[in-house]
Amino acid sequence: MKKQLPYFLHCLICTGLLLSLHISCLASHILGGELFYTHVSGNTYKITCVLYGSCSPGVGYPAFSTLSYSSPQICIYDSSTYVMSVGLVIQAPDSGIEVTSLCAGDSSQCTNPSSIIPGIKKFVYSHTVTLPHTSANWIFLYGGGDATGSGAARAAAITNIVNSGSSVLQLSDTLNNSIAPNSNPVLSDSLRTTFCINQHADFKPNPIDPDGDSMYVFITTPMNGTGECGSTGVPCSYFGNAWPGMPISSTTPIQVLPDSFQLNHHTGQMSFFPNVFERPDINYNIREYRGGILVGTSQHEFNFLVLECMGSLPCLINSCSSTPVAGAVNATIDTGCIPFVSVLSLVGTTLATGLAYQWQSSPDNTSWANIPGATNGTFSAIISVSGYYRCSVTCLGTGGSDTSAGTLITADTSSIPIVTISAVPGTSIHAGQYDTLTAIVTGAIAPTFQWLINGSAIPGATSSTFIRHNFVNNDSVTCVVTNNITCGYFSFNSIILSVSGYTGIQQLISDDEITLLPNPNNGVFIIKGALGNDEKIFIEITNTIGQVIFRNDLTINNSGKNKQVQVDITKLPKGLYFVKINGSSVRKFVKE
Repeated sequence: MKKQLPYFLHCLICTGLLLSLHISCLASHILGGELFYTHVSGNTYKITCVLYGSCSPGVGYPAFSTLSYSSPQICIYDSSTYVMSVGLVIQAPDSGIEVTSLCAGDSSQCTNPSSIIPGIKKFVYSHTVTLPHTSANWIFLYGGGDATGSGAARAAAITNIVNSGSSVLQLSDTLNNSIAPNSNPVLSDSLRTTFCINQHADFKPNPIDPDGDSMYVFITTPMNGTGECGSTGVPCSYFGNAWPGMPISSTTPIQVLPDSFQLNHHTGQMSFFPNVFERPDINYNIREYRGGILVGTSQHEFNFLVLECMGSLPCLINSCSSTPVAGAVNATIDTGCIPFVSVLSLVGTTLATGLAYQWQSSPDNTSWANIPGATNGTFSAIISVSGYYRCSVTCLGTGGSDTSAGTLITADTSSIPIVTISAVPGTSIHAGQYDTLTAIVTGAIAPTFQWLINGSAIPGATSSTFIRHNFVNNDSVTCVVTNNITCGYFSFNSIILSVSGYTGIQQLISDDEITLLPNPNNGVFIIKGALGNDEKIFIEITNTIGQVIFRNDLTINNSGKNKQVQVDITKLPKGLYFVKINGSSVRKFVKE
């Protein structure tokens, strides 16, 4: 399975401004980072850190060269209490993935040291960790520390932070798994972070939450990390003005025309009109709410670059003039546990303006249908069933079009267990009779079980067999089975029991051989008489409106007609009650 995040540094082009900006930052090597986690199963989570480094030769290159074998240290806290740390492991390819978007025929210093175009590579690190318990206050902190001893220093050319080249990247996520597990949102679109001076700009990360949580996006002040667990960093200091009279801040972190910076807190889109050459740092945060409760946060830090453009793009790209090439579909996740988000994009496609895109889906790679709204160069597909995806690319000027081949995205549903329940002697029994229920499971490996009666879990009833003799009529008995493999799906089945000999409290039985003494009483009384042949009897006590307020198996003392049990309900309030014995004989009594 391949997993990667969208590009977030794009279109670094061959201009004198770009070169001068980048040369001044070579003393530092980190151009941004992201920290997020994904739920695996139980209390186990996969933590991922993405670092973006400058691969350009220069003062910062020795630090960059360590990224291929770095091990970012994640410090884990429960509120303010340090719990553990985990070293993340580099993911293939360990040489990094170049994310410099280039014009046709260009190369960057990542592959051609003599090129004048700086290069950027993405390095992905991850590791799974099992938390010792659930908590509403988990914190995952990357303070810039690394097992190799290097620090994640920011680029010195950042224009909105004081002494940025001397600051260390710090990222922090939170998790509340006291209610349920959580996974962070996915930034679904390829992120363009290079913009044109004196032109309107939009930044559209389009976050999608795999759990369907509500999201709130906001910007915070970047943090200067300490590189160590046990201590946290301090906020960096902003400097400069967003426009005359308006200082740079987390609400206006970039120099723009007055009042042109806007952030949609729900979609995460930023709109602004930059009017100076600059490279601001943007600390992008996402909060996740489930039923109004905060269940997690994640952090993504970007370096924007504003430069002179030729036309309307920060790279000279000609308008299409012939039939385009669609290329091939690339999926960030091609097989996964449902539901999951896979970001689809095109590789080897024609780079030009004036192109229209239409993504399509098919269940069989034969019958295709347009996906409404999927009209960008990338598409975030929410996968719940297996299917094929492709994209049609059309040149608006000529009408020529090309369609990529279909790519299969597989939804792993094979591990959903199938559950049936058998009952011996059956689903129709007499009151007080033992019934043995067995869950028969197929399609599961080392499954776990939980039995429920009328929707309430029975403590300790966690094996495939459930034996009980105090069922009542119309009890619904359910067994929930969880498959203990990668996806960890669960399923369940239920049966309804018909119990004869059960009578309501209105139907009092006259049975001189069973007595309740004393009556009235203070809550402690004895039931005496012919109580059957078992060692125990089942007692159920209801109030005058039929609510069951006591239910238990009690051990019988003595023998013959002198059998008796003692009942203690002293904690119940005074009033009239009914006691049912083995699901049939009913006596009423008064607690004084």
